Amino acid sequence: MNVPLWLSKSGAAAPGVPTDLRMKLAIRAAHDLSGLGRQNEAIALLRDVAARIGGSAGTELSAIASERSLNIGDIPSELDEQVQALLDLADVAPSTNDRTRLLGRAVALAFHRLRHLDA
Repeated sequence: MNVPLWLSKSGAAAPGVPTDLRMKLAIRAAHDLSGLGRQNEAIALLRDVAARIGGSAGTELSAIASERSLNIGDIPSELDEQVQALLDLADVAPSTNDRTRLLGRAVALAFHRLRHLDA
């Protein structure tokens, strides 16, 4: 077993882990899983952690999972709601960097080639 992957997955699911660290661990574990060719497991992990943490961080993590789904050819059913949620978060984001990041992610989901060209 890949020890860094195991640590990342365990940390992402462990109780009492701060949200920002939980997000970083989930993204790291998803990256490692993708590197091993386990795309669907990576997406499921991101969605599970997004559901655990909720709020704006959960919305952003769920959007990352959706982007990964689009990249492997699956269109998530909740995609339009996620785009709207990202736009709503961008409206109230405290900094320009946060707004830019959220808007960029919303645009990437809304205008992904799978939705418009490959469908």
